[in-house]
Amino acid sequence: MRQATVLAATGIALAILFTSAGPAFSDGSGIVNAQVTVASPCLLINNSSLNFGTAAFSTSTGGVTAAAADHTTVLTNCGTGPENFRGSATDASGGGFTWSLIDNTTDVNPCFATPPLNSYQVAFARTGTSFYVAMTPTSAPLLNDVPAGALLDLTGKVNMPCSGSNGAGTTMNFQVNFLATL
Repeated sequence: MRQATVLAATGIALAILFTSAGPAFSDGSGIVNAQVTVASPCLLINNSSLNFGTAAFSTSTGGVTAAAADHTTVLTNCGTGPENFRGSATDASGGGFTWSLIDNTTDVNPCFATPPLNSYQVAFARTGTSFYVAMTPTSAPLLNDVPAGALLDLTGKVNMPCSGSNGAGTTMNFQVNFLATL
């Protein structure tokens, strides 16, 4: 009888142990809730307008670049990680005239563009450098791997259309678009 009581007590103890151990002896799966937050690009621009002043048309013997005192802009990466800055620009218009933006990221004299008349170019470089990146009608790389919090001072210039183009004496307006990507 004593042996039966010991066996019964051992069986009850093992049953309690197996049922109270829960996860260690349950089925072989479980769920963990997780999340991730996608970084969001962030770009601050210090001014909303640039004035390139007054400039003559370019000639085949020399390009004319318009650059005024307020032709700089500061782009700030306000994101939490590195970003790439891209840029584009629009055709210029004013007084019923239109100048087409040259679709070429290389800094060029518009007199050698196709067509040479009524074509212009706007380009930007980091202030203090001479490597200009010309804007195109579609977004093109301007600066890559800009660190979080970085302030980039850019100098802009306009390569004026070739002599014989429309718009003499007219203020021509265009937009420059900056975009931050991850």
